[in-house]
Amino acid sequence: MIDVFGDGSFFAIQSPGHTPGSMAFVVRTTAGPVLLTGDTCHTRWGWDNGVEPGSYIDDRERTRKNLLALKALSERHPKMIVKLGHQP
Repeated sequence: MIDVFGDGSFFAIQSPGHTPGSMAFVVRTTAGPVLLTGDTCHTRWGWDNGVEPGSYIDDRERTRKNLLALKALSERHPKMIVKLGHQP
């Protein structure tokens, strides 16, 4: 995890697997921390069931590992809002 601005407000997380350069982000907001999963997880169903996205995956095992790591991060921070790649 990289603190992009060095002030704890915006973190970038490498999450390759779906595509080689996939990223996720954690943003500290006035409403609390928000996890933006990007293409590591597209849908609520995939998130709830630990299923990686779609049929195009560069590296299925790596994608699953990164998905589970993001889920573990959100579980360690139960007030974290999770925004999924293709969901509003």
